[in-house]
Amino acid sequence: HAKALKVVDSLHPLKGGMIPYAAFTGVLLWASSIAAGWFENWIIYRRLPEGIAKNRRVKRLLGPARAKRWAGVLEHGATSVAGSVTLGFLLGFMPALGVAFGLPIDVRHVTLSTGSLVFAGSSLGVEGLATYDFIGAAIGILFIGALNFGVSFFLALAVALRARDRWRAGTVSVLNELIVALVRRFFRSPTVFFFPPRNVEAVSVSPPP
Repeated sequence: HAKALKVVDSLHPLKGGMIPYAAFTGVLLWASSIAAGWFENWIIYRRLPEGIAKNRRVKRLLGPARAKRWAGVLEHGATSVAGSVTLGFLLGFMPALGVAFGLPIDVRHVTLSTGSLVFAGSSLGVEGLATYDFIGAAIGILFIGALNFGVSFFLALAVALRARDRWRAGTVSVLNELIVALVRRFFRSPTVFFFPPRNVEAVSVSPPP
């Protein structure tokens, strides 16, 4: 019961450091995507999928068809694995780092926080679900999700703008164009924001000039 109350307080937006922790978790999400992209680039640059598909020993051991299939798995699945491993390491390591060095470091990931709140609610019972603190923690989950995705998206957008030399010159105009394009797309076809499109070419957006 005491642990459940502590979890509820840690997710309340007006108690503790939930807001900065959620924003910091957004930085970790962005960092894991950078690591995933680097790992994929390293695999492609080293031509590892091609090496697996054409290696004589691998083909003799697995067969040509299976070697080609494993090469495809490496090429298309490396990004997801690298991103997931990196994110798991960062989410698990940062709180321990804060405890070890006495630093105010912690994480608030929307998925993990939602699961923790559900377990806390099951421990508190029906009476505990109607309290001010629990309702505030449930609202805090919305803040955590917004900060997780918002911070990581902003950092990813900053990298994209720097890659196109648009970060210093005309940044505000580019952001305005992006916001207008997103709003128009949302009102024209809102389902693509929630469900994967069946036809990718139909929803592709040409890059800005």
